[in-house]
Amino acid sequence: MSERRKLHLASGWALGWDETQWILFRARKAHAETRWMPVSYIATTKGILLRCMRENGVQADRRGLQALATLPEQFEDWRRVCREVS
Repeated sequence: MSERRKLHLASGWALGWDETQWILFRARKAHAETRWMPVSYIATTKGILLRCMRENGVQADRRGLQALATLPEQFEDWRRVCREVS
């Protein structure tokens, strides 16, 4: 997962995205490298993203809470912002 497309949520957890959804990632150590494995795909609302985080035991740290605070309520709005910035 590209660094440009990842927000830190908590130790071992990150939020990525593509054209159609937010992607909740979990870090997995494989030999000497860290691999980011997708856990959940969320194409709707921030509320659903937060639910998926709870269901997977993700407790955002201070930096993660700040990142989450920047997200709009709908993925579609996030996608629109990303297109404008790109």
